[in-house]
Amino acid sequence: MSSILPGAGSVNAAPGAAGSNPSISLLPSSADAMNGETLERKVTIISPLGFHMRPQKAFAELAQQFQSTITLIKDDRRVNGKSPFELLLMSVPHGTEVTIQASGGDAKEALEALAEVLATTFPEDEPDPPLPKKG
Repeated sequence: MSSILPGAGSVNAAPGAAGSNPSISLLPSSADAMNGETLERKVTIISPLGFHMRPQKAFAELAQQFQSTITLIKDDRRVNGKSPFELLLMSVPHGTEVTIQASGGDAKEALEALAEVLATTFPEDEPDPPLPKKG
């Protein structure tokens, strides 16, 4: 189970930690963040392939289930986290830190669920096993 702590923080998970449940903390952008204001969470992309099409689709589909407005931020670029097309246009390689921003009544739940998607390694992200030796 993840722990939610006040203050700055980020999601970190070891490579290959599919379905892991990392320690998570919230970064409220105002004192009233828990009452439907904007919350942010920084996440480091752990997938060796980066934030590619399959996790982008999973992220957008999950984001669409929340009432909150979801924004994904990388450097100075901000995209609608509910739009698979906008996410597809954002290049996010392995090791990049992104910020998930959620505004609305279910922002806390949205951040926890969406951070989990970004901290998960999909099966196709794993390197292929070595071929058996001939002989």
